[in-house]
Amino acid sequence: MKLLLLSLGLGCLPGKLKKQSNVLFIPNAGDPYDDPYFVKEDYKRLVKLGYNVKELDIKNELKTYSQLLSDDVDAIFIAGGNVFYLLYLIQSTGFDKTITQWIENDKLYIGASAGAVIMGPSLEPVQTLDDPRKAPNLKSYNSLNLINLTILPHYGKEKYLQKYNSIIEEYSSKFEIKTLKDDEALYFTSPKSYSVIKSDLILHDGI
Repeated sequence: MKLLLLSLGLGCLPGKLKKQSNVLFIPNAGDPYDDPYFVKEDYKRLVKLGYNVKELDIKNELKTYSQLLSDDVDAIFIAGGNVFYLLYLIQSTGFDKTITQWIENDKLYIGASAGAVIMGPSLEPVQTLDDPRKAPNLKSYNSLNLINLTILPHYGKEKYLQKYNSIIEEYSSKFEIKTLKDDEALYFTSPKSYSVIKSDLILHDGI
């Protein structure tokens, strides 16, 4: 397993993925937003880090994504946004099975924010962080369950602090909660074996 889960900073990527690597970039978690600027910024940062980035809209390009995954892709990168919408979309398109197979084949998966949260067992604890109404057809909060942690990204930001404290108090007896700051990342080599690594907020000015 090669699972790199981020909050915001991409500073750890050069240590896990060499320059000129081919990255398949999934922007769809940003679909519910009028201006998903944070998705566009991640794309630009990946390019500035020296990666060959190919964007895949899994909502509208269902017939091509299997072929794209066979074209010498070195890593899948799923950007942030609404995690409930993201879970619904990858399940309804079957892309969740593609992700699972990709990870089981020991290929690098990179998830930022929502792209990290979906790796856990359930979205139940994060109902107050994102709007579940953006995915009205989502039948269950059961997520990919590829790791045993429920990740809370962007930890330490004032606007999330009260919500995060409430989540930890309510759900820590049911789920293993892991907070993740914007300059941190988690690197998993197995579902229960991970390290916390530094992931600086590089290239965040002038984009």
